[in-house]
Amino acid sequence: MKTKILILIFSLFSVATWGQIGFPVRSTDTAVVKIKDKVTTRKHSLDWALKHTAHRYSKNVTSAGAFNDQVGSAITLPDWRAVAKPTVVSGKWYDMSSGAIYPAAGRCLYIERIVITVTDSCTVAMKIGEQGINYAIDGNTNAPLFTGNFHTRIDEISDAAGGKIIWDFGDNYLRIPYKSIVSFYYSRKSTVGTNFSIKVFGYEITNDENWDAEYLEGVFGDSIGAATGEDKDPQSSRRNGTRRGLWPFLVNDYLKEHGVNALLSNVSIGGTGVAYWEARVSDGLFRNWQPDIVHCNVGANDNNSDAYISSTSGVDGTYKVAMKTIITDYFRNVPKGCFIANQITDSDLPAKLVNVASGIYAGQTRIAALRQELIALVNELKALHPTWDLHLANTGSNIFTTSQKSYYVASEQSVGASIHPNASLGYPAMSAVIEATIAGTAFFSRNSN
Repeated sequence: MKTKILILIFSLFSVATWGQIGFPVRSTDTAVVKIKDKVTTRKHSLDWALKHTAHRYSKNVTSAGAFNDQVGSAITLPDWRAVAKPTVVSGKWYDMSSGAIYPAAGRCLYIERIVITVTDSCTVAMKIGEQGINYAIDGNTNAPLFTGNFHTRIDEISDAAGGKIIWDFGDNYLRIPYKSIVSFYYSRKSTVGTNFSIKVFGYEITNDENWDAEYLEGVFGDSIGAATGEDKDPQSSRRNGTRRGLWPFLVNDYLKEHGVNALLSNVSIGGTGVAYWEARVSDGLFRNWQPDIVHCNVGANDNNSDAYISSTSGVDGTYKVAMKTIITDYFRNVPKGCFIANQITDSDLPAKLVNVASGIYAGQTRIAALRQELIALVNELKALHPTWDLHLANTGSNIFTTSQKSYYVASEQSVGASIHPNASLGYPAMSAVIEATIAGTAFFSRNSN
């Protein structure tokens, strides 16, 4: 059997904040399976993913409007808000915030509990389907639901003062894959509507359940690592020979095309920087996760202070010191693993283009200084540890620049806003550079066909 190795790709750039990785206490599935005619213990399973790679997910929708999703360890949700009850038609279905639950691009939700509170007697319905096409509840076309008819659940509260419905899925979970959507509706035997609150609790993981894969491919970092901002294109696909999709899935496809069957596990969190990931490493990230190949994308959110950057030649700054800790801990836990650090991607967002005030990088942007710090660190570590399968993916400004607006998501193509690449041009270009880097690794040499 091929030797297993880990490559981690580090994502260096982000804006939106998600939250912390949760570590729910669950048992690990160790089912025995056959891989390449040899019996081995399966390392990865849904239980494993929920224990070591999941983000806690929660959301509250109320009669006064929807609250934002909360992804992270904090799951305290506000209660329902009372508003003036609308006039309704008896027996008709009414929207309780259509599309209340849907995964982010490249993610999958596992819902363990839904709590619905209403202030009046009514019937409540939940519908899961694909986005975009109307579908009726029980033939009642007043409810603009969705095609697919994956799951429907209807319960009634008969008490005139209302009450609470709890749908507890437990360890069975309610799985909501990417491109699916969950909506809620109510119907009353009255002409007056109701106030309500819908609270959802569960976990979010990567939308890849290739549990029997021989290898584990990890991605951690910021919103570029998470491929944030792109939700209109498939995770990965080939259309007439043209690749498009989110870069982690494109890279995973590249590995499979060359005989490396790897489960993709992306734990990136938008808005995070090097301090966050250094803390997660101290919490045992690599000890529990142990990807055979890992991609790191960290740094663009560390440009908010000169304190992260070296000011004196020969004296490492905070960013470089933290990155050294992260990389060293990876190889301590995965000695034969492969670590790929992505360079910080370019941006024309003014907040990202602040110049260093003084020191050896004075006059350069902080992003440019951090990029040089990362390059220097990788070269230094490779010289000190020549057996480490450590590499730098040149995903910086040489791939495409912020003047090429077509490479960024549509909402960011105006001058002064380009941050996140899109799935049609930007992420495929980024993936191509990472794939070329992978081709030169010891991991790829040993395990590809």
